[in-house]
Amino acid sequence: MRDSKWMKKLYKKYFSLLLLSQKKNVMGQISFIFLGSLVTTAIPVIHQIIINNIFDSKQFSLFFAFIIIMFILYLLQCCFSLLHDFFQAKVEANIKYQLRDQLNIIISKKKYEEYLKVGNEKVVSRYNNDTNVIANHLSSDVFDLLEQVLILLLAVYMICRISIALLLCIILILLLYYVANKKIGHILQSAIKKLFTFREESLGCFTENYNNNFLVKIYNLYSWIEKRFQTVYKNEYKQKIKTDMIYSANINITKFIVNSLIVCSWIFGGYYLKNGQGNIGDVVALTEYVGLVVSPFFYFSQFNNKLQEAKTSIKRMDEEFISPSEELDEGKSLSEISDIKIDDLKFNYKPEGFALHIKFLNMKKGEIIGLKGESGSGKTTIVNLLMQLYLVDHGNIYINGIDCREFKIKDIRNKIGYVSQKSYFFEDTIRENLFGDYPLEEIELLASKLDIQEDIKRMENSYGYVLKKNGSNISGGQQKRIDILRVLLAEKDVLIFDEATANLDRKRRDDFFNVIMELKKEKIIIMITHNDLELNFFDKIYNV
Repeated sequence: MRDSKWMKKLYKKYFSLLLLSQKKNVMGQISFIFLGSLVTTAIPVIHQIIINNIFDSKQFSLFFAFIIIMFILYLLQCCFSLLHDFFQAKVEANIKYQLRDQLNIIISKKKYEEYLKVGNEKVVSRYNNDTNVIANHLSSDVFDLLEQVLILLLAVYMICRISIALLLCIILILLLYYVANKKIGHILQSAIKKLFTFREESLGCFTENYNNNFLVKIYNLYSWIEKRFQTVYKNEYKQKIKTDMIYSANINITKFIVNSLIVCSWIFGGYYLKNGQGNIGDVVALTEYVGLVVSPFFYFSQFNNKLQEAKTSIKRMDEEFISPSEELDEGKSLSEISDIKIDDLKFNYKPEGFALHIKFLNMKKGEIIGLKGESGSGKTTIVNLLMQLYLVDHGNIYINGIDCREFKIKDIRNKIGYVSQKSYFFEDTIRENLFGDYPLEEIELLASKLDIQEDIKRMENSYGYVLKKNGSNISGGQQKRIDILRVLLAEKDVLIFDEATANLDRKRRDDFFNVIMELKKEKIIIMITHNDLELNFFDKIYNV
């Protein structure tokens, strides 16, 4: 019960944030829904007048006049519907933008350990689907419901003028329908929640298989990934059938109740004709108005299905919005980093024990520090702690003699440059992937020193060359040199290179160190390497 109340509050919150923020578009939709509903309920009156008055008196001059009126009403109906769809499209586009923009910000500021819990393929598949469901529900379903309610009320009013008894019969059937629909709605909500979970798992498996295509090929994993996907998809397959059957049961119960209404209208119409209480035009109008009642009556079950789906999506979306995020701007400002000291640092990935313990490590401007150690010893973890991707469990990292936790995370990252083992790029031009409005002359000078300038010039459009995902359309050595170029252009106080020369030949490695030696006086430079030939460049070497 408590969960149901919380869900209602959450639904109202999103309703208010996403709809009431665009009042003009919402009012546009409502206005044309109202006008369209008036036209829809006016058409049976025209039919009634034509049959009862014009046909009986054979006034065919009036007949053609009313035909023209009916034609104009149909034309207005189409125009109002078109304008309603225009405002609906604007509302839907704005809702998608608001949700995706907020998600984009939230995900980018999410704590790194939280980001690692869910793979990117799951984030994309899950929240793209949830965004579409919420946007479609609030821009279309809600307003369709309003339209159906207006038509229902107007049709009920018109039926009341002809037959109170039929109206009471309709109310009784509506009450029966409400009870049945509410019970099925609870069952459906639970089924949809399970279906979303299984769908997320199967989409995640499919995307993961795609992303690991390289492994699939070199290990001939074709049968393995097929079996893996089939195993995961089996749950979605069963739940999809079960959910669809609940949908179908809900819709078919509605159909039965709706058809009962139509039968009632014919019974009452026949009764009035037999007793001389009405004309054929009245019966025709009566059955048309019952038909107008049927349409919203039938839609209510569909709306309830969509409402449950939307609530599930809203709940999942809200969980993402309230997930722990980094406090980037809390703390003191940091204008420069001149020294870093690590004192009795302990960090654990798992509760059962420490993964890393650094007793003491001191780094100053003008030094090149080498970090050595076996794979998995914690070298990259030290970097992640310096970059504030992970927070210190025990001990301290001091920047300029002050605990790093007192500074703004944003400022620390602005002062530390990091070239990781794997180079990352956006699907954009090389120029945009440098992340700064640097003069072209400055870029080209530094690129020449790193021996990447000629490579870029040979590419189509030079610095306008569009990189594919993570630079897959250039070589590993080119990726690494552009990555180094990017971090050196940023003029950071601290430069961290994690196996930065691994993809470079000897000449280009020498070019890289020539640049590093030029920058040494003004920087703290940290090098993670397994190459013993590079040890001569280091002022200090720490074994991790």
